[in-house]
Amino acid sequence: MFYKTFKLFLILFLFYQTPLNSKSTSSKNIDREDISNYFSGIVALENNNNSSALSFFNSSKNLLKKHDPFIQKYILSLVLENKIPQAINLIKENKTKNNIKYFDAYLLLIIDICSFKNFEYLFMS
Repeated sequence: MFYKTFKLFLILFLFYQTPLNSKSTSSKNIDREDISNYFSGIVALENNNNSSALSFFNSSKNLLKKHDPFIQKYILSLVLENKIPQAINLIKENKTKNNIKYFDAYLLLIIDICSFKNFEYLFMS
């Protein structure tokens, strides 16, 4: 009797185990300081402290290639600090990636195309 119940508990134990997924594959080689600065930048951005948010985002630029939502927050903080040419250049550098496919990035690219400097070249030719 004891042997049968032991076998039953052993079989149930083996069938009801789930794999442990404690580490995400998308967060490879992300430094603790970068994550800390990123979250501090998000908090500062939500509190309308744009200059400190931009400084936090600048100190965690390593996340540009590793974490897709980072670039949206970084571009927003650049625009709020009136550094629109830097934001446009950042969008152009990352244009081939999927993390730029959102409305604000397209709007900034359209503003860049329609800027007065680009119209000069159209009228001079």
